Amino acid sequence: NRARRREALQRQEAQAALRQRTAEEYAEQVRERLSKLSGVEGEAVTLLGQQKVAQQALEASRAILAGLQLEKEQPPNEFRVVERAKPAAFPKQSGRKKVALIFPIGSIVVALIGLLVWSLRRADVRTPSEAAFWSNLPVVGASTWPRDPEMLAALMHDLDDYAPNCVGVTLIVGASMEEAHLARRVADWDGHTGQPFGSVDEQRLLGAGADIDNAYRLAVRDGNPSAAPQSREAPNMQILTLTGPVPAQALRRAARLADRVLVVVTSGRHDVFQLMKIRGRLGRDEGIGILLVGLEKDLAMVRDRVGPIERFWHATRSVPRAGAA
Repeated sequence: NRARRREALQRQEAQAALRQRTAEEYAEQVRERLSKLSGVEGEAVTLLGQQKVAQQALEASRAILAGLQLEKEQPPNEFRVVERAKPAAFPKQSGRKKVALIFPIGSIVVALIGLLVWSLRRADVRTPSEAAFWSNLPVVGASTWPRDPEMLAALMHDLDDYAPNCVGVTLIVGASMEEAHLARRVADWDGHTGQPFGSVDEQRLLGAGADIDNAYRLAVRDGNPSAAPQSREAPNMQILTLTGPVPAQALRRAARLADRVLVVVTSGRHDVFQLMKIRGRLGRDEGIGILLVGLEKDLAMVRDRVGPIERFWHATRSVPRAGAA
């Protein structure tokens, strides 16, 4: 029995020694593997970080893709594809052609308007045509006098085709106080031989009665009562003028008592608005004419008569006689 036990112990010791050697070999292999793992441990940490970053980028990309897919499936209302684009059958008309045609025409129109505004910037009346247009009155004559003092005789001779044949009273007034002396020069011209003239006293004219002939005889202020017309049927033309400042009422009364009124206007001194007021200042619509003086040298050859001048020279006053029915 002891021998058996001894053999059994020996066998157990041999197995234990074998197990110990095997364990030592395993331990050596483990140490070798651990030494290898310690070398790649740093690389593993780096790779793990990169993996996390890539995972986050992947998730963000998936979210953007999901949003784009949703937008594609449900497009916004302000943009909607009605039909697919296709080549046009014919070219569309361009607005450049219209612009190319309108721009030159518009430029010309603007230039003409600017030129008109520039020419009328002061609205001065310089020619007989302008005076007749803006005053709506006939221009019976035009001259460079008094710029050229020697042209007064020529101006008055130009009126001889109508003036000598006229009867009644012709009142000559200036368009302003500055032209009153010019009206007096025209009325006092020596060529009016046989056709008496005088100056109207506005105070006597305002105080005269309703008898027109008596009113003029009382108003003539030349000291010679015979110079005034004795009746409306007098064969000669009576020429009167107003001297000095007169009230507006006296001017209108003198204009209404006369058969015709000749207004002396200086070229370039009055604007269009002043000429448009001539009818209102004189208180009558018919029997008014304009004598345009002071033309510039370059306007001396323009047409000197404009409008119905015959109707002016043949005009008669329409105020009834005193005591007439």
